[in-house]
Amino acid sequence: MTPSQGTNPGTCPKCSSPLISGTKFCESCGAKIEQSPACVHCGAPLVSGVKFCEACGTPVGAPPAPAPVDLPVPPVVQPPAVEPAPAEVKIPAPEPSPVAAETKSAPDKKIPEQQKKIVQDAPEKTPASRTRTLVIAGVVGLVIIAALAYFVLLPALSGTGTTGSGKGGSPLSTGPTPVVTTPSVVPSQNTASASFVPEPTRVPPANLLVTYQAERDPLTGLVTVTFTGGAGQHGVSDVSIRLSRSDGQVLTQTFSPRQIGSFVTLQGTKMTDRIEVIANYYNGDKYRIIDQLFEYKKKF
Repeated sequence: MTPSQGTNPGTCPKCSSPLISGTKFCESCGAKIEQSPACVHCGAPLVSGVKFCEACGTPVGAPPAPAPVDLPVPPVVQPPAVEPAPAEVKIPAPEPSPVAAETKSAPDKKIPEQQKKIVQDAPEKTPASRTRTLVIAGVVGLVIIAALAYFVLLPALSGTGTTGSGKGGSPLSTGPTPVVTTPSVVPSQNTASASFVPEPTRVPPANLLVTYQAERDPLTGLVTVTFTGGAGQHGVSDVSIRLSRSDGQVLTQTFSPRQIGSFVTLQGTKMTDRIEVIANYYNGDKYRIIDQLFEYKKKF
């Protein structure tokens, strides 16, 4: 079979240089080498003008056979293993005890009969026992009332009796609670120990200012010292009060006022008495606030 136009000759048709099979261009002159037609099925070279391949008989011009496609094989999924269900264990029912059987078989009429017997045996309350109970309750109530009167009412009444009676300008019991302290009495051996010469008083500064008022009842001779206020109230530690009586006795008392209207009383005389009020502060200062004489007034 002679190669025709379109076949790949062994030499270059232009420069006659040897060619390698499948070469598309000459390596010497660069001329294009035409490829000879081949069968699309088996790849054998075809002769020009034939309609079927001489090797396999495939028609010339038929579409090439499709290449086999390897499809992925899906993995085999194994079903999960099913565990066998545990066998049911049958627990035998407990046998009834003979004691329970006897209790169950016992007649139910015994309990009402026992309760009935207890009710019949219980003693009934007589009118005398009821009266005795009421008497005991009344006695207990009277004891409680007496205890309340002794421990509550009696101290309250005695506390109001010691306050000022309101005569001669003395503070009434409805006012601020007085400072209940026992005055320290210092008896004097002679009248010379009691001085009746007042000393100069001092007014505290504004931040330490406190004021007091001293009065004497002309009928009873009772001297009352009352705290009337001031900005320095909380700076005062205590107040010293000294009463020099005309009979030579000297009475002293100390109290700490915590509210306006607090007062103390000292028993004076109806003759000439001297009252001194000295405020002592936490910072160590002392101020003589009151130093005055209560003179004897003759009645005409």
